[in-house]
Amino acid sequence: MPDRKTSRLSVGEFIAQFKSPVIRRLLSCTVHPDMPSYALFFSLGTRTSGDGGWVQGGSLAFAGRIRQRFEALGGILHLNKDVSEIVIKNGVATGIKLASDSAEIPADYILPAIDAHSLLYRLLGGRYKSNYFEKRFNQPGKYIISAATHVALGVHADLSGYPHHLCIEPEQPFVLNGTNIAQLNVKTYDHDPAFTAGGRSLITVLLRDTHFDYWKTLKEQSGEAYRQEKERLGAWVIKNLLPVFPQLEDRLEMTDIATPLTFHHYCHTYKGAYMSFLPGARVRQEFNKGRIKGIKNLYLAGQWVAPAGGLPMAAATGKFAIQRILRNRN
Repeated sequence: MPDRKTSRLSVGEFIAQFKSPVIRRLLSCTVHPDMPSYALFFSLGTRTSGDGGWVQGGSLAFAGRIRQRFEALGGILHLNKDVSEIVIKNGVATGIKLASDSAEIPADYILPAIDAHSLLYRLLGGRYKSNYFEKRFNQPGKYIISAATHVALGVHADLSGYPHHLCIEPEQPFVLNGTNIAQLNVKTYDHDPAFTAGGRSLITVLLRDTHFDYWKTLKEQSGEAYRQEKERLGAWVIKNLLPVFPQLEDRLEMTDIATPLTFHHYCHTYKGAYMSFLPGARVRQEFNKGRIKGIKNLYLAGQWVAPAGGLPMAAATGKFAIQRILRNRN
């Protein structure tokens, strides 16, 4: 467990103690500056100890292997189906309803692994409250939303000579809704053959972006204005990558930009977040108990019930949900 000192000191405050501007810039790319400093130590320790890894083929291949195992055990998947409601009868979760079909799909247990805001206010209709989540929705200064705009670039070139992770600081920031974006968190993927088919490579850029309401309003007012703003942002990213990746000058074949609004559209996530809430410094660490008061046979899983979230925590919460079911059955 983190000690009191590392819990009360933010990453940004810890980094500021270094005299070297190079070290300060390097560490600033690792984790969010408002998180407790132990998050930086944990991240660096995981990487340097060899305890962290990359799933070959990326998330799609990983999900595909889970699907194969699930179906081999007799599981049935309803793919590309949007759930509209979790059915509650006399305080017991009895099934779900799909948006395309009013018929109920019965279930002995419901294990939602989705965004908590979507669960509470969309699937449960706002009828049930959770102090754990309400505190995170209503205190953004203490609980950080993991939202970003992602820029993906497909280039017909070999990038195997580049490091997997780079941090680039442009000379001029991009001004988005009055806020400066002044850092490009860049990744290349030539270490994985699944991303280099046909002599092509992938570059992704993560831009910290908490302007969900701005993107939403812009899209509602004008789809064209929304598209132009994305293109303006993409052009700025490419311009500042060119000194490092000159191949983008004449070998760029694909550009795809996903704003927080994109994540909300496809995943129903709160404010377009791609991970769970990040704990701020001087905030007591809490783990969700995986239940919603007043509902039996509903057990929460997924990254949204774990501080910071991410794939490892999502897997662990699935295990915890099953353990809770077994404990309550015995």
